[in-house]
This record gives sequence, C-alpha cells and structure tokens, in this order.
Amino acid sequence: MDVFRKSKEHHVLSDELISHLQPFLSFRNMLVHQYWRVRDQKFLANLREGLVDFHEFVRDIRAIIFESGVDN
Repeated sequence: MDVFRKSKEHHVLSDELISHLQPFLSFRNMLVHQYWRVRDQKFLANLREGLVDFHEFVRDIRAIIFESGVDN
C-alpha cells in the first residue's frame, strides 16, 4: 500500500513495524468488502495479537509529532 511505501521512503516507520501492520490492511479489506466471511474468534485473535503493533505505531507517530514541534 502507498502509505507504507511512503513511510518507508521517509523513514517514518521501521521496516519491522510496517511488516507487522501490512496484514491488517488485508484484514481490513476483508472486513469492508467481505465482512460475512470474518469469524469473530479470528477477528478477536488478530486484534489481540496485533495490539502491541498499534501501540508501537502510536508511539512512533507521537515521537515524530513531538520532534517536529507540532504538538498541542
């Protein structure tokens, strides 16, 4: 996806974090376009397993905002 390519080009997110977040895009697409195929247990398992990656994403973005001086 374009957002990950640009994040990598501009060193916004680590390659490791990008590789952890990319599967969620596929899962998001399934939720939006084929929601009837999603099993609740799989959804919850994916969410629980990926929660640490989302926390890391928020931490990285907050650091970038803080470093840029654009915080509220």
